[in-house]
Amino acid sequence: MPDESFWTREGLHSFIAALQLGLKEKFRGKVDHLRTTISEEPQPESNLRKSFLYLFDSIPGGTGYLRQLIRQPQELQEVFLQALEKMRTCSCKERHQDGCYQCIFAYWNSFYKDYTSQKKRRIYLENY
Repeated sequence: MPDESFWTREGLHSFIAALQLGLKEKFRGKVDHLRTTISEEPQPESNLRKSFLYLFDSIPGGTGYLRQLIRQPQELQEVFLQALEKMRTCSCKERHQDGCYQCIFAYWNSFYKDYTSQKKRRIYLENY
């Protein structure tokens, strides 16, 4: 994953929310069965740990969505582009809000709403 700002609470939860928004836009519907988890692994001969963000399908046998994203790398890029477009055009910007339930906030992320920033993820996605 990118730089150290990604792994802050705000950076991580904003990224996950943007990913879920993009998945929802890409697959046109309910994608709450696609979940994320973070894992850490120690680095050999060091006190450092390497962090990983995993996207997985919680339905046994899967739905095929992730297979589609893996087989064609441009599909995953499209997920992020669709999230970016949704955030750019959302009416919450006109109300000077940093996100809303029509764009980056979602029910399954409601516990992390205070750490979710549309502006932070939009800037990040625009620069990468």
